[in-house]
Amino acid sequence: MGLASWPAIMSLPQPQPPLEHWPNVISLIMGNPDHLSKYKEPLYCYDELVTSTYFFTMVEPSITMVVIYQKKKAKNDQLTQEFMYIMSTNLRNWKIFSLLKPKP
Repeated sequence: MGLASWPAIMSLPQPQPPLEHWPNVISLIMGNPDHLSKYKEPLYCYDELVTSTYFFTMVEPSITMVVIYQKKKAKNDQLTQEFMYIMSTNLRNWKIFSLLKPKP
């Protein structure tokens, strides 16, 4: 299983994913399945070697949203936490599915 087995669905602001970060991204996703599967706070990692901060949240079992900063960010960065919560919740469609659930 190579890097090509991990395609990016979307990459912003550049149209191409930051492939120089891909080994770190894949390693962190594969190494933290328990944390990611809980759908709680994002997984946080700062890599001093590349001076980059990574935030991860699982959208679906095979889709993980990753935010990469090319500088050090705090683990509890409120803007990032809120962005990831809002985006992942909307991508999961939890609100829509809860409206479709029959009322008791």
